Amino acid sequence: MGFIQKTINPGHRLGADLVELREKAGLNRAQASRLTKIPEYLIRTLEEERWDEIHDPVYFEHLYKNYLSLLGANQNYYIQKYQECLKQYYQKRK
Repeated sequence: MGFIQKTINPGHRLGADLVELREKAGLNRAQASRLTKIPEYLIRTLEEERWDEIHDPVYFEHLYKNYLSLLGANQNYYIQKYQECLKQYYQKRK
């Protein structure tokens, strides 16, 4: 019987999770961009958690759902995680 090793990303670090999911899918950012029609710089924005560059969080969430679909990720979990990260970002800005 073999063992399965699963990486656990503690806390609210969404970017690291997304990079891991994309790499497990065997995609680089350019390929993910081409398949989803999401500009590569927006994928980078998500993966690097540059929340200050997201000017329309609702529209961005729509793009994010397409990205999650490509990666085969649990959309409910990752949407909630995205919303929590944005909430923390906006609370720190105050």
